[in-house]
This record gives sequence, structure tokens and C-alpha cells, in this order.
Amino acid sequence: MKCLATMILVLTLALIGLGCEGLSARPASSPVHSYQVIEGFSNPTAVAFSHDNKYLYVTSAPSLCIEESGYGERNVVQSGWRGISRLRIDRNQTAALDEREFITGIEATGLAVLPKPTDKLPAGTILGVAGSKLVAWSADGTCLEMTDGIAGKRAMAEVQCDADGNVYVTLADEAMLMHILHGALDAVLAGDDEGMSSTPLPAAANAIAVNNGRVYIAVDDESPISGITGVYSIPTSDVTEAEPAPVIRGLGTINGLAFTPAGTMIMARPQSNDLFLLDADGRAGRNLPLGFPLKNPQQLALHVLSDGSSLLAVPQHGTTEADGVVLVLHLPAGF
Repeated sequence: MKCLATMILVLTLALIGLGCEGLSARPASSPVHSYQVIEGFSNPTAVAFSHDNKYLYVTSAPSLCIEESGYGERNVVQSGWRGISRLRIDRNQTAALDEREFITGIEATGLAVLPKPTDKLPAGTILGVAGSKLVAWSADGTCLEMTDGIAGKRAMAEVQCDADGNVYVTLADEAMLMHILHGALDAVLAGDDEGMSSTPLPAAANAIAVNNGRVYIAVDDESPISGITGVYSIPTSDVTEAEPAPVIRGLGTINGLAFTPAGTMIMARPQSNDLFLLDADGRAGRNLPLGFPLKNPQQLALHVLSDGSSLLAVPQHGTTEADGVVLVLHLPAGF
């Protein structure tokens, strides 16, 4: 079994013309300033930046493997670690492991950070979904609230917040988006579903992001010829009544969504192992040139720095219990 000790490997991407001022603006042909690969995670799926932007939270989950006994019996065995790790972002925008077992014993599939306080939860509260559980942790990792009855005990997949603190939850293997108003979050965490509403989706969702007053959902239909698989959007002002409008289709499965300050949508595609970009006007689509392939990219998180540049976190699954990695890209201002 591979050693589970987390290793940090910091790589600097040498782009054409990259000098000592590597964080200055780059030409559009080579937009990435630098990157880091943080190794040693077990199937990292969800990432989120802290409210003060000093930390990056990363989920880990065990792998399932089949072992055969000497008598021909086959047993399903779990290997790897489940929980949430915390990485520190320093003043040079370098990520380093701060606490591997920051939150333990939970297999979260989605993470978000609450931008505004409620009566019971401070700003910066970490929200996570794990099966039918919706959990709230303080910034120091203390469990504040947890409910195991949300959406009729149906399994949830991902969670996101908008700037007003409203919460959006996708369901696992169900074509439904759940919406929790900011003012109802405390009640929902206490087990009261009255503050929740739902919106049908064209298919089950793989990814979700909020940008400029709209919720964007990447759905994945089981039929490859249906033409449904793609990204759809709903206005946050009318999330319970509006019909999801198609944004882009025909790109295959999309596991992660994020938006740059300029409104460019970034899509993580596990089949082609790349990041696909769509300009804010929806007219130009292209791959983000990295110079190397990704490995089953998952959910995305983007944090805007004070100089207008951005950090993009890209978790990637590995082939064994401890070879998952998190890629952190530094993108220029105006990208």
C-alpha cells in the first residue's frame, strides 16, 4: 500500500517569456502564471477556499477495491482516508499542507463556505454534504450543526452558496436542484424542510456554480445521443419557477464549474482530462493550455486575489488510495 503521508510537490510552470516577475500579467496564449501539485490525497473531489482566503479545504474519500481470498471468494475492501484536509495559502499565494486530518470521519462530496452569518452560524462557516447529511463546521473545524433528514433523506452531491448566503444543493443521481434561502438555513439544519424548495433539472447534476445572479448546473444524461448533457442556468431571483436554460452542450461530462472575474466559465472534463473555457459572451470556446494532461478532474474552486489575479483549485482522482492530487493554478488579472 502506498504511504499515506501527504507530500507537497511545488512545481513552477516555465512559460515563454516568464522572468523573475512571474506573477505579472501574461499574454492570452499562455495565461497560467504558475502551478502547484499537492499530492497524497485519497480521491479528492470537493474543494473550497475559506472566507478569509487564507485556507483551501479539500475532501478525501476511500477507494473501493476487490480482494480475492485463497478460496476464490471476492471481498470489497475500502482503503484510504475519509475527511477534510486544510491547506494554508501564504502571502506568495503558495499552498502548503496545514492540517491533513482537519475534519475526520465524514465522506463529503461537496463543500461551500457561507459568506454571510445567520442567527446561529458565523460568516466563514464550512458547509458540506455527505449522503443525506448537511453539515456545518466552524472555521476551526468544530461541528456546529448537522441534519440527516434533508430532502427526505435523499443523497446529496454538491453544495454552493451565492453572495447573499442562499444555498444550492444538487442531489446524487436525481434531476433536482434544492434551494435553501439564507434566512431559512438555521431551520433546515435543525431538521425543518419548510425553508427548502426544489427545481427540476434536465438530468442529474455533476457540477454547480453561482455567478452574476445565475446558478449554473452541469448535468449528465445517461443517453449519449439525447443531446441533454451540458451546462444550464437559472436566475437566482427566480430559481424555483424559471426553467433551466441551456448554456452549452456537446462537451461531454463536466465534473466542475468555476467563473473568473471576467466571467469566463471554466469546465473540468474528465473524459478529455482538460479544462474547457467559455467566454462571458458565450461565443468563444477553447481549452486552457497547460502543457500537461489532467487526471480525472473533479469540482473546481476559484479565489480572486487583491491584484485581480485568481487561484483555481482542481482536485484530481488517482488510481490508488493515496495518489489523488490537487492542482492549484495562478491565473492573471483580466482572464
